[in-house]
Formats: sequence, structure tokens, C-alpha cells
Amino acid sequence: MLFKRKHARSKKQAGSADTTTSLRLQSARHDDFNNDDAFRPPFTVDEPTPRRPLDFTDAIIHPFHSASIGPTTSYLIADKLTLKAMIIDPILNPSNPGISTASADQILKLIQTHKYTIDRILETNGPAQTPSATWYLRGQLLQYQGFAPYTCTGKSFAGIQRMFRRKYAASQAGPEEVSLGGNIEADLEDGQTFELGSLRVRVMKLPATTPEHMGFLIDSNVFISDSMLVAGPEAVRASRCRGEMLEGLWASVRGLISLPGETSVYCGQLPQGEGEMGGCVRVEEVRAMYRPADSNEE
Repeated sequence: MLFKRKHARSKKQAGSADTTTSLRLQSARHDDFNNDDAFRPPFTVDEPTPRRPLDFTDAIIHPFHSASIGPTTSYLIADKLTLKAMIIDPILNPSNPGISTASADQILKLIQTHKYTIDRILETNGPAQTPSATWYLRGQLLQYQGFAPYTCTGKSFAGIQRMFRRKYAASQAGPEEVSLGGNIEADLEDGQTFELGSLRVRVMKLPATTPEHMGFLIDSNVFISDSMLVAGPEAVRASRCRGEMLEGLWASVRGLISLPGETSVYCGQLPQGEGEMGGCVRVEEVRAMYRPADSNEE
């Protein structure tokens, strides 16, 4: 067993701290994919947003990058005032044979070192490159801290129940009788908020190459996994997104670049070292990709 068992924020800036980027909707035909206009974003960014000082944040961000499976990064975000924390997109590593918990065990070791209490384990539901370590971590944390973190399983809950019935021969039990340690949440809603110690987390539905993809906004940081959202219009054009998927992707890009320009975008599929901060980009960098080439910034 990995663990022994053991049982404010600063004042907001006055007035409007950021000039809202003007996003003009344009008519675009998404049903005609032989037309180049279908792959042009149905909005323009025609007003640069002035840089502003970042709001003070009590969020501590720990990235866990796995080089063995390509650009895949998990995150642990902690409130430094209360030491309450959440995990985003934990992974299981491929191994020959089977899978390994090496990356998840690194997260558990850091939790023990910093004495964090994990309130939630969440997934962005981006393109699946590797199995999730959510259920392994829940089991370990249930023993370590005496309760299981809240987990949003969404559509995966039925599959988890089937697995438990097979493993524990609970074939006669109804779905409500298969215990996973409690704290199983329904699918999160766009705009939903919850507390993480002194931090406030906001859910952003950001469909991209998968319709279930979402992001989590914490102060001036947003956590996503689908790199298409930060890849620029040419990458969207070269992608396989069509019809409603393409429309949803454009809506997600518009929502992302509407955030303050200094917001840090932590993308689980973004290779470490890319972007000026290594492994993440600023919203203003993404926004610049969608500005007309002849726009003048001050």
C-alpha cells in the first residue's frame, strides 16, 4: 500500500480591469465544406486587448508530464492557504505488458510531501491517448485521507459499474448498490462553479475534437487538454472537424480568446517547452493567431 492511513483572495481591481475583445459574428456556411469560407472562424478579433496586471492568486500548479506517451500532462492544483487540491487528467502509463501507475504514483508522492488534501479528481475528456488513473487514485486516496475525492465520471460511470460487478461478482446488485466510495458527481455543467479552499473554479464547456471536452478556469489560469483550441485557424482547416463539430470548435475558440489576454492556458496535449512559459500559452498568444494580418497593435 502506497500510503499509511491518516485521517481571500485579494481585492479585485477597481472598475473594469480589462477591455473586452470585440468578437463580431460573421455569417459562415458550415454545411459547404468545398467552400474555403467554411474553415474560416465565424468571428474577427479587431480590437487588441491592453495588457493588465495579473490578479493575485493563491493557486499552486504542479504539472506532471509523461514523455513515454507523447505530449501528455496531468495537473495538480492546490490552494496554498488551505492545502486543499484537485487533480486534472491523471494518466496510467503504457507498460510491456499492461499498464503502469508510475505517473499517478508521482502525484501521490507529491501529495504526501506537501500534505495536500485532494477534494476532486476531474477530467477534461479530451482525446484519449492513455487510460485514466482516476480510479486508482481514488482507491489510494480513500485509504490515505479517509475519504474519496469528488469525481465527475460523466458517461464513464456505467462502464466503471460493469467493471466492479465483474471484479467483485456483484451481478445481482443494482447500479446504485455498487459502491465506489461515494462522492460520484453527475456531469458538470457549463458555467458551474465550486470552491477549492479559498479558490473558485469555473467549468467551461469547450467542445473541440471531442464534443465532451471541457476546461477549468481557476483565477488567471485555464486547464484544457485538446491542443486544437490553441493551434490556430490553419490547424483547424487541416483537421477533420466538420459540421456541428466544427461549429462547436469555433464557439470554443471564441470563448477561450474572450478571456483576459494574460490568462495562462495549460494544455495537456501541448509539448513541454512550447510557448513562452514552457507547456502553456497566454490567451493573447492564441488571440493573435486570429487577428487579421494587417491589424495594428499599439
